[in-house]
Amino acid sequence: MHGLAYVQTLRTRIAYSRENPAWVGFFLTLGSEATAVDHPAHDYFVRRYARIADRLQSEIEQAANDGDIASIAPAVARVEAQRLSAMMDGLQLQWLLDPGLDLVAAFDDYLDAVIDRWRRAAD
Repeated sequence: MHGLAYVQTLRTRIAYSRENPAWVGFFLTLGSEATAVDHPAHDYFVRRYARIADRLQSEIEQAANDGDIASIAPAVARVEAQRLSAMMDGLQLQWLLDPGLDLVAAFDDYLDAVIDRWRRAAD
C-alpha cells in the first residue's frame, strides 16, 4: 500500500496496540529510557523514529501526487509525519494510564481530522 492507503493503515496499527497493552507498555518504557544518549537502545530508537518519519513523509507526498490530498511541501509533510507518530505514542501512553480512554476512537478522530485538513488545503 502506498499514499493515503498506507496512512490509513495506522488505524490497524493502533487497534493492534489496543490488543497488546504489555507490548505497548514495554516499548514506550524502553523508548523513554533510550532518550539517554548512553542508553544501549538509543541509536535504535533514533533510527526507528527516523524510518517512521521517512516512510510517512513519503506516503503523504505520494497521497498528494495521487491527488488524494492537496499539494504539500516536503518540509510540511515531514512535520505531519512526525505529528502522526507522536499522536500515536502519546495516545498509547495516555491509554495505558487510563484504560477507559478509547484508544482506537481517539486516533480515528484525529486521523479523520488530519486527512480532512489535508484535503481542504486545496480549497
